[in-house]
Formats: sequence, structure tokens, C-alpha cells
Amino acid sequence: MRETERDLDPSAAARLMEQLAVDQARVLGPDHPDTVRSRHMRAFYLDIAGESAEAARLMAGVVADRTRILGPDHEETLRSGQLHALFLGKGGDYAEAARLLAQNALDRARVLGPDHRSTLWSRHLHAEFVYDTGDHAEAARLMAGWARQTVESTLTSQMIRPFASA
Repeated sequence: MRETERDLDPSAAARLMEQLAVDQARVLGPDHPDTVRSRHMRAFYLDIAGESAEAARLMAGVVADRTRILGPDHEETLRSGQLHALFLGKGGDYAEAARLLAQNALDRARVLGPDHRSTLWSRHLHAEFVYDTGDHAEAARLMAGWARQTVESTLTSQMIRPFASA
């Protein structure tokens, strides 16, 4: 399926994911991880196709279902939550995107660690959407903290790696 996805425009890929999710729900059940993953991917492709508002609406449902099925701290739930916020922000709801990303970054730091690349990416997106709300001073403060943490975690991992193989 992956090669077919790459060959299609994002709208066509979203339609394929929609049909796949319908078929998976019928055969595997609506709560099966593959069904929910296909719904996640449908929203992802809709966003790429420029339909961020619809993508955000669909991803909100994926987040609710993943929270119910996998729990709020599961990495897939957190990933869908980040994308939900991103799609909201791309659709113009900067304040809600910033609010959700602030919480997503805290949750990811607690679950994955403060240096995890997903945590750092949530923090970066949070700063971007705070900027988009017009709070440039707070965005600069957040971005400086993100940059400091990113550099520190990169340097630490580069310093530790040579010793780990010894």
C-alpha cells in the first residue's frame, strides 16, 4: 500500500484511507488498531491536501478513540494529539493549537522524557503557535527554551554515544 500512497495525490490517498478504514471497521472492528490508524492517516492526507479544518475534526475523533482504547499516555495517542493541534493551528485556531500543544509537550515530557525528539517537536510547535497568536515575547521565550533543550540533548547524546559502545 505504501508505494500506492506515494504515487497518489493526497486527496486520493485520503479517499483510499477512508475506504480502508470502512472495510477494516467492518472486518476487524472500529476499535482495532489498524482501523484507527487508517482514520489517522486519512486525516493526515487531508491536511496535506489543504483541508486542515476537516483533518482537525477527524483527528479529534482519533484522539478520543485512542485515549479510550490505548490510554492518554500511549505514544500513538500523544502523536494523534499533536497532529490534531497542528491541524487546528494550520486552520487558523492558533490559541487552541497553542493550548493543546502546551499540554501535549508536558505529557510527552512526562511519558517520553524531556529530551525525546517528539517532546522537543511539540515544544517547537507550541512556540510557533504562541507566536501566531501575537504573543511574540512569550514565543521568543519558549523558542529559546526549546533551542537550549535541543542543543543540550544533542550534545549529551553525542557525548554519551562514544562511551556506550566501549
